[in-house]
Amino acid sequence: MSHDPLQLGAAAAGSPALMERARLHRLLFWQMVPLRLPASARAGESCVGCARLLDGTAVELELPAPGPQRGCRDCYGSRVSWYITWYDWHHHYENCLACQRRRICFVGRGWRTRHERTITPAGQAPTRCYTCPRPLHATDAIVPVRWDSGSMLQLGYGHAGCVSERSRTR
Repeated sequence: MSHDPLQLGAAAAGSPALMERARLHRLLFWQMVPLRLPASARAGESCVGCARLLDGTAVELELPAPGPQRGCRDCYGSRVSWYITWYDWHHHYENCLACQRRRICFVGRGWRTRHERTITPAGQAPTRCYTCPRPLHATDAIVPVRWDSGSMLQLGYGHAGCVSERSRTR
């Protein structure tokens, strides 16, 4: 199965599942779109992610905001890749006892490395642990964390020790 983000967007556009495509767009851009969009982005002339002027390859987004919302292929593709690789890593972590017990797992490390390659292009940065206020560093044992903020699920990261300690205290 191909994980090419642009093919995924095109497949969704040709399918009858328009609600699912709209849901995907909300998930991809909910946290990644600046709170104050430039006038050109609100008018659909520039990308909602990077504010570059759009060409004919722009992706129409169904976001819960008034006006035309469009994203460039680079922003759309990088955000789909970030989302897919985060969930691939999270799925592995949730099902791998070695990862959950903070043991060496080369498969888990591979999923993390694959995901880390998408962070910068998607405009994301794992700056702080979900559980503690300490910053996250590339050399730390980090795991993907999903939590409910009340309005929607949040995707992020945590120190492996903090996350396993928190799950033991629940």
